Amino acid sequence: MVFLLSLIAAAAVACVHAADSDITPGLYQIFNRNATGGSLKSDRMYQTLYAPTVPANASSPPTTAWQIAQSDSGYTFGNSTFSGSASTENCEQSPVITDNALYATTFTIESVGDGYYAIKYPDTDLAWTVASEYGASPNTVTVKLMPTDGTYTQHWSFVGVNSTNFTCYYSRPQPFLPLTVTTVVGGLHRSMAIFSKPIRWPSRRTSILVLAVVLVLRSRLTEIPKETLAKLRVVVDRKRLSQEELLRVLQEVYVKEDDGSKTLLVPYREEVSRVNVKPTPQSKFASDAPYFPLLPPSAKPNIDLTFFRQLRAILFRIAIPSFRSKEAFIVALHSFFLVSRTVLSIAVARLDGIIVRDLVRADARGFLRGLVLWFLLAIPSTYTNSMIRHLQSKLSLRLRSRLTRYTNDLYLSSYPDLRFYRSGLEGVDQYITADVESWAESLSVLYGNVLKPSLDLVLFTSQLSRSLGARGTVLLFCNYYATVAILRAVTPAFGKLAAVEARLEGEYRAGMGRVGRESEEVAFYDGGARERSILTAAYMRLIKHVNSIYKIRIAYEWTEDFVIKYLWSAAGYMLIAVPLLYTRRRRRAQHEKPDSVEEGNAVANRTESYISNRRLLVSLADAGGRLMYAYKDLLELAGLTTRLYTLFSTLHNLPPLPSATSELDDTIELSHVDVRIPSTNKMLDSSEAEKEIAPLVKDLSLILKEGEHLMITGSNGVGKTAVARVLAGLWAPQGPNSQVKRPKNCGDHPGVFVVPQRAYMVTGSLLEQMIYPHSYAEFLESGKTEKDLRNILEMVYLAYLPEREGGWTTRKEWRDVLSGGEKQRMSLARVFYHKPEFAILDECTSAVSSDVEGRMYEHLKAQGINLITISLRPSLSKYHTRLLTLHGDGTGSWTLTRVGTAEERVGIDREIITLENKLKEVDVWEKRLKELDSLLSVQEPAEDDTVVI
Repeated sequence: MVFLLSLIAAAAVACVHAADSDITPGLYQIFNRNATGGSLKSDRMYQTLYAPTVPANASSPPTTAWQIAQSDSGYTFGNSTFSGSASTENCEQSPVITDNALYATTFTIESVGDGYYAIKYPDTDLAWTVASEYGASPNTVTVKLMPTDGTYTQHWSFVGVNSTNFTCYYSRPQPFLPLTVTTVVGGLHRSMAIFSKPIRWPSRRTSILVLAVVLVLRSRLTEIPKETLAKLRVVVDRKRLSQEELLRVLQEVYVKEDDGSKTLLVPYREEVSRVNVKPTPQSKFASDAPYFPLLPPSAKPNIDLTFFRQLRAILFRIAIPSFRSKEAFIVALHSFFLVSRTVLSIAVARLDGIIVRDLVRADARGFLRGLVLWFLLAIPSTYTNSMIRHLQSKLSLRLRSRLTRYTNDLYLSSYPDLRFYRSGLEGVDQYITADVESWAESLSVLYGNVLKPSLDLVLFTSQLSRSLGARGTVLLFCNYYATVAILRAVTPAFGKLAAVEARLEGEYRAGMGRVGRESEEVAFYDGGARERSILTAAYMRLIKHVNSIYKIRIAYEWTEDFVIKYLWSAAGYMLIAVPLLYTRRRRRAQHEKPDSVEEGNAVANRTESYISNRRLLVSLADAGGRLMYAYKDLLELAGLTTRLYTLFSTLHNLPPLPSATSELDDTIELSHVDVRIPSTNKMLDSSEAEKEIAPLVKDLSLILKEGEHLMITGSNGVGKTAVARVLAGLWAPQGPNSQVKRPKNCGDHPGVFVVPQRAYMVTGSLLEQMIYPHSYAEFLESGKTEKDLRNILEMVYLAYLPEREGGWTTRKEWRDVLSGGEKQRMSLARVFYHKPEFAILDECTSAVSSDVEGRMYEHLKAQGINLITISLRPSLSKYHTRLLTLHGDGTGSWTLTRVGTAEERVGIDREIITLENKLKEVDVWEKRLKELDSLLSVQEPAEDDTVVI
């Protein structure tokens, strides 16, 4: 930053010195435009400069220094000083001129345009003794002031009509050539001095300043901390990563910073880009919640006060939270270029008319000057257009990034919110991905399509009103009103149509995602044809809706194009004709007969007015058309805004789950808890929800202490998993006096850890599968090593996995690579890694053999982990101390019993095994029974039949 500011300061000083163009007192040099108005060309100038010859008898070339000073009446030639000797060689007369021999005179300098100035004298006598005898001098000489640098040398001479030199002095140019300026004075040629920019040596202040800046920067560079220099070296000397290093980076994912933010490590082109991300604080969500009340179910997207309230909440609470944010800066810069584009459009329209006017007048110089200005104007115009498109894309990306980050932080919230689990919204992926992107793109495009056309309408109408007059302006506003009335009458409900289209898109996308996730199950059932029919039906619903939108747009766009393109064009011609026809009619009424010159100028002026007004009207029609098109885009934005607002309002209005922590770290307690499915209707309060849904389990009370293990059993659908959800805190307990207490987390060891029936495989490496939900950074902080992980894999009989899959950093689609039993054992490996106080195992060993299952349970108990198992396997009862049986009779009844001693549990287990073995022989017994029945039956044998026993 210091370096940039220093460079800017140095450049500013240099520009100040270079741009010094005011006429100030000082030493000046000569240049001129001759009296006839033409400019002296360089060849003629140098002929004049080199015409004098060097006097042979000159002891030294004389020099002249003219000093100009400012007085009350204007500028004054100061005393001239001559040095050297005069020579009469090649000169017929040689008056004696000594030091300070020339007199002073007063003159004024006035600008006459195009860089030329008029020097005006108060009298005709220049008070030059030598020149006064050769005729009267003019009192005005037109000259051009030219900048120059360096010292000053002057050659002065007077030339008569017969080209005879009267006085001749010579000064050698040091370091520039001398200048002789000739003007015509009453038939007598005479040289006179005309002065331009002050002559001075190049200022050394700029060089000194640059040197000082370099020295300051050098001193500042020596004070840069070593940490900053290290970061700069990392940026400059960025090296390519090997495949192994890249896998390490992918495994690390992010680095925690001291301020609580996280620096994401993003691999890109065999390098690592670091992106710092600051999570949205909970206080921000709390302050935003009042701005997102729930919408009633009957709410529909439309352009009304509700829409603007929703848009304001999303825009100023999330997308652009502060006027000092980057988004606000981009909006301001975008607005500046939009305004600049309108101003440039007006300038182009005026210049277009001037060029055509000069072409009609056959003014070659004006025409060429207009073309030059046209090309000069094209440079900022094209740059402005490019910046408008760039800033529009930049704004869309920034809005999407801001919304996505906010939505992710809000949606993927941890306990006690768990909004991603409790939102109940269908197609959330459509909301967070496609809807957010479409909303950001639509808003950024709509901003440019509304602001610039609105500004164009104001400025173009203001410009046209000057030439159209009162009548034309009134007709122009009548055209506006008629256009808005017609298009508003034929505009369909694009907002509602866009919302329905987004919902159908989400349903189709969800169907495709479902088939991808459940591909193996679909393949086992050979359900490809069925899934194809389901997806085809979803796609056809989407296509029919989109086709209906296209059909609706036919009539709307036909009317829109007719009004904007043709009606506006016809109105434009009428508006242009109003001042022209009215002026001609008034002139005929007054019987004016202008001459040919005036008539030609009038034609040129009318042509200029027509071209300028026509371009303004074309731009005005384009602005009006974009505003009309923007109304349709605004309706679509209303539909997207309603969908996003529904997402935010639903997530913000989810009440947090009640805190349920125990005073003791090793106890779980449920007191008078009704287990009930949470209501998905967010408009109902808790009492209404309790009346609406019957409880699965009623008035459940139990206490589990350290060393006690609970097994929950019952038939399918009675609410076993629902009890686990209440224990884990996923569902809020119901009931008037309900209370749940569970142990709090202790460091890296959670109080309660749930292993679901369906194993979840996270995207990442093999190591990340084991430590989930911890990250690699948290794994390093825990102090555990890969050796510890190998020991855990041995406990779940997966020690072969690292070698089989290629190491801990291997990244695969583990959901497809691991078998069902391996995935369940990997889930149990996470229990060994985290070592919680209580582990809730929801039928997580159904794909594991009984012998391996028993050994893993023994390892879990040996680790001091209290078990809460949901299972239908009676063989697991021996690993538990208490048994909770849910009856499932519709009344929510249950029984809690204590499992007997160890010997009794073993005896029961043996009896169960014996009964299971006997049940396996039922088919054999039934077959033998049929054989015995056939043998004991009495039948009369037929002839020629033989009975074989």
